[in-house]
Amino acid sequence: SADSTIKIWDIRMNQLLQHYSAHMDSVNSIAIHPSGDYMVSGSSDMTAKIWDLREGHLCYTLHGHEGAVNSVAFSPSGDYFASASNDENLLVWKTNLEPMSSVIS
Repeated sequence: SADSTIKIWDIRMNQLLQHYSAHMDSVNSIAIHPSGDYMVSGSSDMTAKIWDLREGHLCYTLHGHEGAVNSVAFSPSGDYFASASNDENLLVWKTNLEPMSSVIS
């Protein structure tokens, strides 16, 4: 949204489920990972951000564009996502969202 936030609603219950103070400028695009556990957002602040929807927090802020990020989308498998920008570049990113092992060898 123009106020730099992301709000996730249950439209059946008309209830706000999650509210993120997401970016430093307007949020232009969001996409939900095929698992439903993650979201990517793109903003006029020239960043893309990965969010953990189950835990309700920011995972990563990605800097790679020199213009507003206007569109984001996950691949059907969820292994990659793309971000498109006013800088006339389309970047493809590996998601790397697998849980990190807590076992130390």
